[in-house]
Amino acid sequence: MNKFDAYAETRASLLELLSGLSDEQLALPVPATPGWNVMDVTSHLTGVARSFATGKFEGSPGPAWTDGHVTTRRSRDLNTVLDEWDGYLGVLEEMINAGQADAPVRDIWCHEQDIRGALKIPGNRDGAAATLCMKTVRAVPRLLAETDLTVPTLIVDGEVMVEGEGPTMKIDAYLAARVMFGRRSAAQIAALDWSDPPGAIAEAMTIFGPSETDIFDD
Repeated sequence: MNKFDAYAETRASLLELLSGLSDEQLALPVPATPGWNVMDVTSHLTGVARSFATGKFEGSPGPAWTDGHVTTRRSRDLNTVLDEWDGYLGVLEEMINAGQADAPVRDIWCHEQDIRGALKIPGNRDGAAATLCMKTVRAVPRLLAETDLTVPTLIVDGEVMVEGEGPTMKIDAYLAARVMFGRRSAAQIAALDWSDPPGAIAEAMTIFGPSETDIFDD
């Protein structure tokens, strides 16, 4: 399976989920993306596809870019937003498979799980995109390189993914992916299966920083 296949697999899973939602469910707030509801997250994913397909990244990187995805589509219904997303897939496939756009593959899976968490409807936790997200644990030594923190040993589903001299954490692949993309608070990270308290490592080991509030996906 190539990377666009992973993207398409996740998108199909998400669209199946969205197709059965009521207007009330589309309006549910998504705790992992404060200020956004389920429809807003869907608009963001369409906006990401547009940015990569057209090369238009107004306000990127930062909130101006992502908020623009939402505000420009807030008056549109779900089908209109999904139809727009459809229109970018051809170009996006070429870019992803050429190695020019890796971020959307990870982004779509993270946000599918954000939506599923808000709805309390778990699913698609072990697809190809999930595996790509989990493998970002290998970035922990780089993330800690400019600190005085000791690199931990990270064991994911029984496999040593990072070997360091700091405390050891054992974790399953799904939760590893959620941690790495800031979908757990520092307190939640510190409460995981560590051999010794991780201290400041819990704050520093994620790509976007830990969530300011606890996040629960089930």
